Amino acid sequence: MTNGEGEAGGGGGAPESTKGVLVLVMGILGLLSCLPCSIIGLIIGGKEKKEIAAGRVQDDPKVKIGWVLSLIGLILSLLWILLWVVGMVLAVVANA
Repeated sequence: MTNGEGEAGGGGGAPESTKGVLVLVMGILGLLSCLPCSIIGLIIGGKEKKEIAAGRVQDDPKVKIGWVLSLIGLILSLLWILLWVVGMVLAVVANA
């Protein structure tokens, strides 16, 4: 029998990444304005990217996509918080 890469045998290579779907889901939820999900996605995705770079698990595009979505979600959430703080400061100054 051959595995998906055409090699004979049933192993020897790095196992598949098991956290790709989790990172992708956290990235999507983070993009939908859930700041804790963005942070969790970045942490888990970063650890999994290190595992991939070290060759301990196979490369999984879901990890990279989820990590990027988590990063975008984090940036958007921080911008939203900054905008809210600036709006509150301007409201207090305008009413003073």
